[in-house]
Amino acid sequence: MAAPPAPPLSVEVAALDAARAALASGDVPSALRQLDAFDARTGPKRLAGEATLLRIEALLRAGQRGRAADLARRFVEQNPDSPLADRARALTAGPTDSPADRGGSP
Repeated sequence: MAAPPAPPLSVEVAALDAARAALASGDVPSALRQLDAFDARTGPKRLAGEATLLRIEALLRAGQRGRAADLARRFVEQNPDSPLADRARALTAGPTDSPADRGGSP
């Protein structure tokens, strides 16, 4: 059986834009619901990494730092060469976890 086709990129963009708008307006539960709906779609997702970063940000805003940090850590482990990996690290960096503390430049 063939894998389901990827949805049009415009559908993915619209879904993530809706989640991003909900997050920007402070409606974290709606943003998380939008991201759940995005994840529930079948087929490959070209913007899965961006969706993960939005989820990390939403979890942080919901006060779920541990879940956000776990998700960020898994994302970086699975996508170490992704241009989004540094952003995932930065989103969950604690007040004493600066780039200089990790051996990078400030």
